[in-house]
Amino acid sequence: MNGVPQPADAPSVAQYLRERAGSAAGAAQPGCASFAAERSSSSFKASIAVPPSAFSTWARALRQSGRALSSSRRPLSAIPLPALIAVHGLRVLGVSFLLLHSMQRLPAPFAPVAGWGDIFVGATAGPVAWMAARAGGRARGLVLAWNAVGLLDLVAAVGLGATSSPGPLRLFMEPPGSPIMTTLPWIVIPCFLVPSLAALHIAIFRRLSRAASGVIRSAPAAKAER
Repeated sequence: MNGVPQPADAPSVAQYLRERAGSAAGAAQPGCASFAAERSSSSFKASIAVPPSAFSTWARALRQSGRALSSSRRPLSAIPLPALIAVHGLRVLGVSFLLLHSMQRLPAPFAPVAGWGDIFVGATAGPVAWMAARAGGRARGLVLAWNAVGLLDLVAAVGLGATSSPGPLRLFMEPPGSPIMTTLPWIVIPCFLVPSLAALHIAIFRRLSRAASGVIRSAPAAKAER
């Protein structure tokens, strides 16, 4: 690929996510796992009252999962850039946030922002990955803009989710709040999916930066040859 080096024999993103799932799940102890265990009898019920400690449990789980994923630089650096982009196609499942909002189980602005943001990023991941594969370095600006939007969507979703949950940072007091995000299966999103997708975005930024640095370093040599 022009301007964007692609390693040979690269592992798949699916393989990376499977390997990191175990690490994230272990790192989230006693966050996600213990919280889910305590609420195992009522995790799947609608309209559950969540105690204030749910916020700290969610924050701790997210922090510990992110710490576990911070060691992922080497495996991610071996995955082709188009694959790092294309995996974000699964974010079209953000439509679930809109459905929960329509059922009055998630509040605004958290659900609409997270839902529509994920749908946009997921729907455009395929075309952007195709452009990265076909155009190489010429698609750098497009990939950079798409990647920035995708990471900003995750940051906004986490921030709005935290400020809609019972806890010290709550700003949006209108019901229903976002306690459902601390129950199974939704707790998987802040505990595993958000850190994993954020790690992919950071890997894309690093790949683009490394490619740009290579082009800049090669420019003086090309001029010298002339």
